[in-house]
Order: sequence, then structure tokens, then C-alpha cells
Amino acid sequence: MLARQGLVLEVDRTTPPIVFHHGEGFRFEKLPSGSRVIYPNEPIEPIEGVDGAIRNALANPLGDSPPLEALLSPGMQLTIAFDDISLPLPQMQAPDIRGRIIEHVLAIAASAGVDDVHLIAALALHRRMTESELRHAVGDRVYDAFAPNGQLYNFDAEDPDGLTHLGETDHGEEVVISKRAVESDLIIYVNINLVSIPKIFYGSRIKPGSMSMKFFVTGTLVGELKDEKYNGELIKCEEWKFSDKVY
Repeated sequence: MLARQGLVLEVDRTTPPIVFHHGEGFRFEKLPSGSRVIYPNEPIEPIEGVDGAIRNALANPLGDSPPLEALLSPGMQLTIAFDDISLPLPQMQAPDIRGRIIEHVLAIAASAGVDDVHLIAALALHRRMTESELRHAVGDRVYDAFAPNGQLYNFDAEDPDGLTHLGETDHGEEVVISKRAVESDLIIYVNINLVSIPKIFYGSRIKPGSMSMKFFVTGTLVGELKDEKYNGELIKCEEWKFSDKVY
């Protein structure tokens, strides 16, 4: 059976309700006639043997980075940060890929004699993840081994004791990051790649360079990002009026 190709559905009065993402679930909505619904191609075939693929990636990273094992040594401080609940939506079926990767990283770290390990949910300014959400992301085994000892927790951007001020950029922007990250000998980030911005906008008929992202504080425009390079990259305009301290 051939994989379904992407298509554009022209909605008319006979078109049934369309399924949409809704929070962490789905819902059906009837669209008005004349609407256009863009369907992507079928997903690519999944990886067979996910755990083997993870082990191979850690042992044979892309680029010029040495294997993870070569970066570890007894007595070092290791911090593993991971994407928070904002990705993916809807929630990934268990076991979450973050937890699978983290378990392999922890196994390699333990074999190398690394026991000073912290796991941090990289929230930025998002809400804190609940215990059940953290358990879903990293798995019960990892949660029970690290959370009770204070070694697995949410990043808190409002805790001055947990932050370190590194200085300012050439543009006068303050750089403040996790104190634990600064003190660590190695930081590993477990990321979820969902979709790239150019694919969102330029897979449609939206003209490249026509989009921007504006920021308002108490009703006043303080800055704007524009696609000035016509490649889907939103960059800061020269008339930026507000520091980029909030991410």
C-alpha cells in the first residue's frame, strides 16, 4: 500500500468536521465553506530498535564531538537538562523518548564513575511540571532515583539563589543562567525536535518575508521580529526598543 501524499482540501458544505489539536487532545470542528486544509505526507517509517539507535548516537555522535563515554570522568559534575511539558502536544505515549535517552546517558555515566548528576526540566518561564508530568517525561525509575534527593527538579527562573549572572553581551543584554549549569563540567540537553519554522510557513502559500512577531508590554509595542532574510528565520529589527531578557 502506497503512503498517502500530502494534499490541500478545499472545504465545502458537504465536508465533514475536521480533527484539530486541542490542548493535549483533539476535537472536531466544522469549517466554513472556502476554507483550505493542508495535509502533510504520511510520517516517515519509525526507527526499528530505538534503544540501539540511542546507544549508537551516543557512541558515534555527528560532527567532531567524541563519544559521550570519552567526556565523562569520576568526580565530575554532570547536568542533564530536558525539554519541558510544552513539547510535544499531544503528550507522547509512554515510554517518552526523553526518558529513554536519559536512562542510557545515566548508565554510561554510572559506568564512568560519575555520581554527581542533576536532571533539570528546562522550563524557561513556562509553568512548573507536576510530579506526574515529570514521571511521564523521565520514567518512574529515574524519577524515584533522583527526585527524592533533590537531583531532579524544575528550573526556577525566579530563584536568585539558583542563578548566576555571567555578564552582558555586546548589546548590553544581561546573561543569567542556572547556577548548576555554570558549575557543571558537562551539560547534556535532551531535546525534542518537532517541526521547523520554514516548514510551518513556507509549506503553504504565505509569501516568504511576509511574517513578523511583535511584542507588547502593557499595550505598548516594544519590539518586533521579522523574516528579513526570506528564509523563515525571525530576526530582531533595528528599531528594537526592549531588552531581550525574557525568553
